[in-house]
Amino acid sequence: MKRSVRVDLHIHTNASDGKNSVIDYVLKAREIGLDVIAITDHNTFKGVRSYIKNYGEKYHNVLVVPGIEVRTNIGDVVVLCSKIHEDNDVPKDIDLLIDWCQMNNYIVILAHPLDITRSGVSFKNLMKYVDRVDFIEGFNAGSSIIINNLIMMYMCKKHSLRCIAVSDAHSIKSLGIAYTVINDVDEYYVENVSKFIDYLNSKNINVSMSISYKAFIPKIIRKLLNL
Repeated sequence: MKRSVRVDLHIHTNASDGKNSVIDYVLKAREIGLDVIAITDHNTFKGVRSYIKNYGEKYHNVLVVPGIEVRTNIGDVVVLCSKIHEDNDVPKDIDLLIDWCQMNNYIVILAHPLDITRSGVSFKNLMKYVDRVDFIEGFNAGSSIIINNLIMMYMCKKHSLRCIAVSDAHSIKSLGIAYTVINDVDEYYVENVSKFIDYLNSKNINVSMSISYKAFIPKIIRKLLNL
């Protein structure tokens, strides 16, 4: 049976600079109706490694994808994996990282592009690597510079880029503020991580971005006021 799957593919836990554990995010994801979440801590698999060891990949019908946000030589890049590696296994050079991901059939996502305050890739590097990565964050709810998201949403539409929306959550309060809807997905592909990664690698995937501006705007105001 095919259905729409709601996914949030950029999340940080208390294994890096987030406030909550993976299980906290899983329970929150179940509450708000997310089907898949990716744990993408900065340069470490520590949090998701511990979670999967204790709970497995799928718990309470929420699939947890192991990922990592890598600080590369051109800026931050999110990688989604079908298995967990040692942290030092992941290359930091962008070209080596892309080659490593292609060799392992992993997913490469340019994180918060244009956001120079958060090590997002520059416009020049965005254009250079757009055809070598799998997805681009067309909307990142963690960005405090609203114009970046507006520019990226415009570019996604104008150039038909494979763009996704993410919360970049650092606490469960931010989970799902922005997320991606993958349409017409066979239930088979959300049974485990390996199948889901294979599906993301397919060229005919149909995705759309979903943003809760009701939650996003107050968050940005609080961030700007340091509340």
